[in-house]
Amino acid sequence: MHLSQPFTGWICYRFWYLLDKELLMASATDVGFGRDLETQAAMLFGASDNVSLDVLIRQGIPLSAIDRVAAYGVNAVELDIISKAALKRRLQQSKYLTPGEGDKLYRAVLATLLAASIFGNKQKSDSWLLRPRKSLGGQNGLQATATTPGYNAVVTLLERLRHGFAA
Repeated sequence: MHLSQPFTGWICYRFWYLLDKELLMASATDVGFGRDLETQAAMLFGASDNVSLDVLIRQGIPLSAIDRVAAYGVNAVELDIISKAALKRRLQQSKYLTPGEGDKLYRAVLATLLAASIFGNKQKSDSWLLRPRKSLGGQNGLQATATTPGYNAVVTLLERLRHGFAA
């Protein structure tokens, strides 16, 4: 057995470990790119210029945003963000999404906008987001955004694609 074989494996492991760390850090710190996606999300949610997304989500995203994000392929009812009955009831009462529902919707919208920016067209990004993936536990990209760790996994896969690595 050659000494270089285990060493090569260690280098490959270390490379992928560092790559994952770098991609997550780049996603979190790339202010220009991230701010652009957040600006697009804020517009879809109907946020005014003087209200941050955090405040909007905590206070409640207007239900009118559900129709706007549906045009981008994010169906809040299909993703179990809100039930049909609850949506109908809240529309009649002029209520808003809860902070938990708003946060789930925000993650799904950001993943959709990120995929669209990487693939360059809606058909390709929708195809990628809606295909079940082993790396996401059999869920598709939009389903995985229901939790923060799932959203982070989707972002990592998309960033790998952006940088030319198979996801």
